[in-house]
Amino acid sequence: MAPKQRDASPAARVPPVPGKASQCTASPKEPPPPAKAAPPTFKRQTSIYALTPDRRWLRPSWAFPLYAAALGLTLLLCFVWQPSYELLRLQYTFVGVGLLLYRVYYYAHKERILYFIDLCFVSSIFLIWSLWFCTDGRCSQEWLWAVYLVAQGPVAGATFPLQTPLTLHHPEAFESFFLHASPMWISYAVRWRWAGFETIPSVGQLVAAAFWKIFFPWFIAFWISGSCTGLSIS
Repeated sequence: MAPKQRDASPAARVPPVPGKASQCTASPKEPPPPAKAAPPTFKRQTSIYALTPDRRWLRPSWAFPLYAAALGLTLLLCFVWQPSYELLRLQYTFVGVGLLLYRVYYYAHKERILYFIDLCFVSSIFLIWSLWFCTDGRCSQEWLWAVYLVAQGPVAGATFPLQTPLTLHHPEAFESFFLHASPMWISYAVRWRWAGFETIPSVGQLVAAAFWKIFFPWFIAFWISGSCTGLSIS
């Protein structure tokens, strides 16, 4: 006589209740909802310049028309109109010195005054000085080569790796962009309208003049300043 088979469990003899899942039957787990894609972020999202400005610059003010006029007038004088050397020099000196003084105030207020020894500020100062004191052959050709090469090379080119934005409502951002880009514009206008070089320099002469006249002395001063204050220059 074959042995009787035992029921699997007492719960197996309980009839199912319509509309109610059995407590012994594991209900299938619902798949988790798909993760929401993270919103796109920008590399400069925390920048004080373009994307997170001070709230006071979000309100309508005189900043936008003033900076737009300064930018537009500089571009017109450099590339469209044919001003005199004195007018171009006076206009750029007025705008450039005003922005440099604002940057001195800003860095002093933020206790970051050593930022002012950066190459872009040094280049702007040398350019303005050269516009006033390097006329009538009072400066060497090598010095003029160096000023023009630094203004049109590393200073202007730094706007791309630094992602320096052009914003007309924010003074720190406008000042940074203008002092990086405008020396190239002024150097172009002066070079092709008034500064006729006696000889055409070679590439090696241009690089050597820029390195020994401006870049190397600036680097030594920058390195000494960083060493004395414990800052890293790497």
